[in-house]
Order: sequence, then structure tokens, then C-alpha cells
Amino acid sequence: MAEAIVLYEAYTPTPVEAAASYDEGTVADGADSTPRQFWVKNTSSASESLTLQAAREAVGTNDGIDLLQLAADDSGSPGTWGTAAVALGTLAVNGVATFWVRYHVPAATTQIGNPRQCNVVIQKV
Repeated sequence: MAEAIVLYEAYTPTPVEAAASYDEGTVADGADSTPRQFWVKNTSSASESLTLQAAREAVGTNDGIDLLQLAADDSGSPGTWGTAAVALGTLAVNGVATFWVRYHVPAATTQIGNPRQCNVVIQKV
């Protein structure tokens, strides 16, 4: 039996490709990017539940991972933002969980370090 998950950006029927990227454009100092909601679906073989989490992963030596925040879904809105992995729970086959992603740029952040990149990964726990 094969374990498999599919990631969707909320409200779109097309899965997000593994190498999908998003350019949040310019996010002002002391501001946040527009939150993005993602869905994770367990598409594994029959009767294969998966316990998953969404986590941040560094890309290169830039400080993007320091600015990326994750939040659990709270009835269709972001829960508390933070940098820790977000538990998605145990998903039965065809089960879905949602989470949110945004960039938070603290006040007085310099342009040094651009482009600020990082990955969001779905991990089995």
C-alpha cells in the first residue's frame, strides 16, 4: 500500500505541484503578506491513515525561514501564527486538513537577504 498526500491551495481543484512557488512581492517593514490557506488530502491506498504536520524548511542561506509563519485552521480562519510545525492530525483515506501560511516582516527589516525563500513541507509524524 502506498502512502500519498496531495496539497491544494484553498478553493482550487488543481493540486499544488511539488515545486510550486509563490512570489509575495514587496511586503513592507512591520507588515504581513496576505495569508494563504492550503488543504492537505490523504490519497493513500485503502485503510491507510496518516498523521501529518506542516513545517518550515530552509532554502539556501537567506533568512526566509525566519519570516515565514504557519497557523492551524480555526473554522476557516488562521489560528495563532508562529514558527513551529502545525499538527494536521490523523487523516483517514480521503481525509482533508487545512493550514495557513504568511510572511511576517518585522519593522526595520533591511533588504539584505532578498530573495527571502523557504519551503513548507508536509511531514509524516
